[in-house]
Amino acid sequence: MGGAMTAESIAEPGCRWPVPPQDGYTVDDLFTLPDLPPHTELIDGSLVFASPQRDFHSTVIDLLMAGLRRTVPPELKVRREMTVVLDRRNGPEPDICIVRAEARAHLEQTRFQAADLDPLPSRRPPARRRGRLPRLRVP
Repeated sequence: MGGAMTAESIAEPGCRWPVPPQDGYTVDDLFTLPDLPPHTELIDGSLVFASPQRDFHSTVIDLLMAGLRRTVPPELKVRREMTVVLDRRNGPEPDICIVRAEARAHLEQTRFQAADLDPLPSRRPPARRRGRLPRLRVP
């Protein structure tokens, strides 16, 4: 078969894709590499570029945001499209996350730590969680 193909060998002239380090990228790289497209995520040390958003998706997110903002208690804030640092090799960007209000540092903030998120499932009554979980398990 042919030789190994790299991102550099298939890139268009004038376009240079970032070449990952041997051990993959880190969260620090995600925030310091120049010219990354908006909404780039870091998953298992790999950069993941967002695909174009459909109108349906955007509408659903807007509806969820509005509903959540009306119902979350004041000590929590609803945020969209913010990186959540899980560990040094993972920084996904969920469509929506609910964070503790004290986690908001400043208006230029670009990320939250996993510990800043509110674990919503724990807010349900324990009996309701027990009744639902067995039905979700795959046999």
